[in-house]
This record gives sequence, structure tokens and C-alpha cells, in this order.
Amino acid sequence: MSAHDIENAKAGYAAMNEAYRRNDVEVLRPHLEQFCDPDLVFQPAGILPDSSGTRHRVDGMLDFMAEQMKAFTEGSMRIEPLEFIDLGDRLVMPYRFGGRARYTGLDVDFSFAHVFTIRDEKCVRIDVFPDKATALAAVAAATQ
Repeated sequence: MSAHDIENAKAGYAAMNEAYRRNDVEVLRPHLEQFCDPDLVFQPAGILPDSSGTRHRVDGMLDFMAEQMKAFTEGSMRIEPLEFIDLGDRLVMPYRFGGRARYTGLDVDFSFAHVFTIRDEKCVRIDVFPDKATALAAVAAATQ
């Protein structure tokens, strides 16, 4: 992992937040197409409603985001990276995610962790875990 990869990830989260603010996942597409492999695999944690099942390619990830956005009032979603943990060809990024629930009007806040797998300066896989410890354990198990 290079400092460049971490900067790309930070820029990706900024673009994701802009997509959430605008309620338009297409805002994120240019970033994903530039920094992700065409055969990207996105594996959600499967904890929140309608969040199970592997998604493929940029379109699959954007479709997932668009479905998530339906659960929140327009412009209220946000994602906050907490740290960037460089583990060689993987980047673990614990984050907070939330917004105002569309149907209840309540503010909700969740903690998860992304694990990005990078090959040849492209993200080939994004896995979502329920927390930092689970993400780190999964990376350790995969590298043994």
C-alpha cells in the first residue's frame, strides 16, 4: 500500500459524501471508474435491511448505494472515516455511517469497517465488516 492509495481512498470518501449530499450516486462513478478494477467485487456486511449479497463492478456498488439512500432523507446520509490502517495489499478503514431515517425521522448512526484489497494500484475488492476487530481478524486469516 502506498501513501497514494490512502489519498485515493480519502478522495473516494469525499466523493461518496458529495454523492450522499446530492442524493446522486453518479457523482461517485468517475472516482470508482478511475481507481477500481473493472471486475470490482463489493461484499456488504449484510446487517442492515437489503444489504446482503455480493455486488459486482462499479454498477453493482452504485446500485447498492442507491438502494441505501432510499432509507434516508435526501442529503442526510454521511460516512466518516475514522482511520486508515495499511496492511500491505489491504487497507482497513473503520468508519461511522448514518443519517436521518426517511420513515421515522430519527437520526441513526452505525459503525462498520471497509477492507479494500488493492492490486496494481486498483481496488479489486471491498468487503464491509461490522467492526474494526472483525475486519482485522478477516485480513489476518486471509493472509495466513
